[in-house]
Amino acid sequence: MRPFVIVGVGVLLASALAGCSSAAAPTGGPSPSGAALGAAPAASASPAAAPSGTGSTTIDPCQLVSPSEASTLTGASYGSGTVETDSAASRRCIYGAQTRNVFEVIVVQAASVAQAQAEKDKLRADAQQQFGGQVDMSQLSGIGDDAEWLHAGPQAGISVAGIYVLKGTVGFGLVDVVAGTPAPSQAALTDQAKTVLGRLP
Repeated sequence: MRPFVIVGVGVLLASALAGCSSAAAPTGGPSPSGAALGAAPAASASPAAAPSGTGSTTIDPCQLVSPSEASTLTGASYGSGTVETDSAASRRCIYGAQTRNVFEVIVVQAASVAQAQAEKDKLRADAQQQFGGQVDMSQLSGIGDDAEWLHAGPQAGISVAGIYVLKGTVGFGLVDVVAGTPAPSQAALTDQAKTVLGRLP
């Protein structure tokens, strides 16, 4: 196990979050998306340390994006997602585990807005490190309080696309890690992120 920090994109908002890491292709299951989003610990220090304290969440990430929506986004055909609890503050829904197209919905609840932002900054730095600085990132406007698009690849046949959104102390990431086919577009993930915002409690 290792510290888990994102989108997701996750995802993401509490320094105590945990998950399993691997830099392998999506056939290995859910961990590549975590690694792609910087879930693996960085060798160097993060640019910002999260304030002390952790949040907690009861949000079901599989209720934020349905199997049909995930399938439409990725071009895959998914059944029900699998929920994993990374910590009291973080849960994720995994579609397509052990396939070449793994889609994750990650939701986290930080203890404060400052902690949420600090973890988002850490996510960005870790994602860049995972892909050797070859991650394209851009700020998005009109989505939540803060949103960022992330795209990498294809690298060794793997492409990653994700969006990370903050709304108050809640953050969520929508992330696709795919081998052999294009990842979802920015427009498609942005539209889905807007739908997710409307489903947050």
